[in-house]
Amino acid sequence: MRSGEILFLSALIICLSCAQDKNPLESPPVAAGDGYFVIKTEKTDFSWELGESSYYVQVNGSIRNTGDQVFYSRIGDAYNMADSMLFHITGNSGGQVEKFNSAAKSWEKCEIIGLAYEGTKYVPIIPGNTYFYSALLSINTGENKVTGSFRIVLDYCPEKKPGDNTLFYRDYSNVFTIE
Repeated sequence: MRSGEILFLSALIICLSCAQDKNPLESPPVAAGDGYFVIKTEKTDFSWELGESSYYVQVNGSIRNTGDQVFYSRIGDAYNMADSMLFHITGNSGGQVEKFNSAAKSWEKCEIIGLAYEGTKYVPIIPGNTYFYSALLSINTGENKVTGSFRIVLDYCPEKKPGDNTLFYRDYSNVFTIE
C-alpha cells in the first residue's frame, strides 16, 4: 500500500501545481508589432523613490530600424531646424506609453507630460541607424503613485508626408516597470 500512497500524493502535487494562478504582471502579453523597429529602454526598472522625481519618471531608450526602407514617424522636435538624433515621445507625437491593466488583461494608453510646445514633425528613420528617445512620464494621481508594467509604442509609415489613407505600422518596446 505504500506505493499507492506515494502515487496518490504525486498526482495530488501535480494537480495542485497546475491549478495555481499565474500573475499577469510577471509576463504581460507583448504584441509582436509589425517588426520593422527594435525599441528598447535604457533600463527595465524605474522607481518613484530611487533617483527619479516624485512627480515624473524619465524613460530614455533607443529605436533601430531593422527593415530595408526608410520610415517616418512624428517624433521629431518641430522647433529644432536641424534634424536632431534625439526623438521625443510626448503627448502630441507618434509615440505613446501604455500601461498593462491586469484586471482587463490589456494595454491602455497612459498620460504623458512634456508636450512639445512647438509641435512635432515627421522625421526619417533610416535602415540600420539607431536613434535615441526621451519620454517624461507623469503617472501619479494625487498622493497615490501609479505603478505597474509599461511599454513605449511607436507609430510610423513609409511616407514622408502621410495623407488620410496612409497605412501606419506600429511597434512596441520591451516591458518596463515603475514601482
